[in-house]
Amino acid sequence: MELEQRVKTLEYEMKLLKNDVQRTLLDIQEQVLVHYYPALRTEEEKPSEGTIQAIEALRARQQPAPSAAQAAPAAAEPPAEPPPLSA
Repeated sequence: MELEQRVKTLEYEMKLLKNDVQRTLLDIQEQVLVHYYPALRTEEEKPSEGTIQAIEALRARQQPAPSAAQAAPAAAEPPAEPPPLSA
């Protein structure tokens, strides 16, 4: 039963990571398009929808995690420092 719970927790965390990566890639795509096509820039002063979603996601992440994520807190933490790239 503990193994099932750990698998469900990992699946949930992978789903969150996938969504974050998709949102980040969309934001990058938006910035690249705006850079190469300045006519796409808007005159609005409010942040883009992607920026608003990213901020909301960060706020949601700062709130207490659901009980499933508490079962495996070590799995949710990213490594302290990425490994060095080999040339």
